[in-house]
Amino acid sequence: MKRIKKLFSIKFYIELLSKNWFNLPETIFINFYFLPFKQAIKLPIWIYGNVRFIKLNGKIKIEATKVSTKMIVINRTNESACNSNGNTEIILNSGTLLFKGKAQIGCGCRILIYNNGEIIFGENFKMNNQNSLSSCNKLQFENMVLLGHQNQIYDTDFHFCATQEGYVHNSSKPVLLGAYTFIGNRVTITKGVILPAYTIVSANSLVNKTLPIESGTIIGGIPAKPLAKDFYHIRNTKIEASLYEYFKKHPEEKLFKLDDPFEMWTNY
Repeated sequence: MKRIKKLFSIKFYIELLSKNWFNLPETIFINFYFLPFKQAIKLPIWIYGNVRFIKLNGKIKIEATKVSTKMIVINRTNESACNSNGNTEIILNSGTLLFKGKAQIGCGCRILIYNNGEIIFGENFKMNNQNSLSSCNKLQFENMVLLGHQNQIYDTDFHFCATQEGYVHNSSKPVLLGAYTFIGNRVTITKGVILPAYTIVSANSLVNKTLPIESGTIIGGIPAKPLAKDFYHIRNTKIEASLYEYFKKHPEEKLFKLDDPFEMWTNY
């Protein structure tokens, strides 16, 4: 009954039209073009708006214990701090875009895979608007990685340089972002970078090398360096909401002690 009432609600249609519309024809095409029939029939990939698949020479794969409808959402607007700024582009010159579970890819993003590169998204990957990912080697995001807005992450320099003697260095190296890593806004991560689990990268940072850090470290700056230890990004939306409410009622307070710190990663 509630669902029927919702269909006749003006508010429902206003909210629906204010977000990118669900693109059923492109959704059907992408699922059946890339995925085996047993997966494609479930329509696990949902396309919103006009996602531009500029090249279709590569592969899109899903390697998950359970494949379900709408587990991968691409180009859907949300209550984001950054505007959508257009539709997402996916360029598969060659190589593989691999999903290992649920994933959300925001608007205005650009994903480029060429030279048999590989981008791997772990379980519950989330990427907000206007991010740019490029791979001709390997970009791997482990489980629960969250990207903010306007980030660029590349495993290549996009060009080669030679010394006067004619020696040429490899211009690409794999990039690995550990589980629960949180990348703030306008961060650049270059080739060869490895971040341990639970790393937090502050906004406007350049991470151009692997740092000798442990999990739970905040890094930032140009170039990035360790800023603080033993900090973990809260992923529990209920706890986050209660914290907003607490500090709103107690503006003089600077700290709040969680009863069970391990709950901050659940209900993601």
